[in-house]
Amino acid sequence: MKMPRIAVLLPVWNDWGCAARLLRELGRELQRCGFVADVLIVDDASTAKPPADFAAAPIEGLSRVSIIRLACNLGHQRAIAVGLVHLAETEAEFVVVMDSDGEDKPSDVPVLLEVLHAGSSDVVFAGRLQRSESTTFRAGYGLYRFLHRVLTGVPVRFGNFSAIRRDAVRQLVWNAALWNHYAAAVVRSRLGYEVVPTARGERYEGKSTLNFSQLVAHGLGALSVFSETITARIFVLVAVLSALAVLCFAVLVVSGGMAVAGAVAGVSLVGLLVASIGLAGMNLIAQRSFPGFIPARDAGQFTASETLRFPVS
Repeated sequence: MKMPRIAVLLPVWNDWGCAARLLRELGRELQRCGFVADVLIVDDASTAKPPADFAAAPIEGLSRVSIIRLACNLGHQRAIAVGLVHLAETEAEFVVVMDSDGEDKPSDVPVLLEVLHAGSSDVVFAGRLQRSESTTFRAGYGLYRFLHRVLTGVPVRFGNFSAIRRDAVRQLVWNAALWNHYAAAVVRSRLGYEVVPTARGERYEGKSTLNFSQLVAHGLGALSVFSETITARIFVLVAVLSALAVLCFAVLVVSGGMAVAGAVAGVSLVGLLVASIGLAGMNLIAQRSFPGFIPARDAGQFTASETLRFPVS
């Protein structure tokens, strides 16, 4: 059976030591399974330059390694978006999106590719069987998953690590949501996807520079993709609470209760909340009429330079 052409997208910010090790292990895993891949590294305006010998010689299993440097730091999700725009016209049939620090294990890449190749889904994500972070992080992540499910109706089951068909990439890069969050954009775009259980790997070296504020911003980016759904759900909730408040007010008035003044104030407050949510919802709907940031059209302006580390063998 002829193996499909593969491209691998790696966003990197300063983790050149991890990325170098990942390339070697990735090439070894791909070669073992008969795959050969082009690698595109998106340098998210790193403050440290890659070493002179970084991917300077061919690596078995990899046909070439290219680096595009961004003009400014955009963050992980937007670096992925820029990379996908660059790969939208690639000759590769499948694109693998993964982190470069070792937590996305190279040994799982052939598994994702084989499931994608054999099935009919547009995207195959690596789902996490377990997490290796601290108890505090896991507790916060659990709370985020709960809120995400309540606000959007969509469970959080996976991150960026995935294999995606070229045609799906070409569709996704025209989705404005991609600029905020890759995985959420896949779900929002209604591409067919499935999840393969995997275990999270250990970081090769150093510590993650991701802080609490960045984690919160990452979560908000995912939620922003579902802003219309969230607004609608909040509006319905406020409407239900308003109806209950009015009912309670009517009961108090009829019964001549002492809390009539408080009930009036409560109903007024709920009315203001309903009006605010309604205005926010109308504003959100109105914004749909205006062109936003479209990665396929606009992301290319953030590329400062491109480098080919070794040619096709």
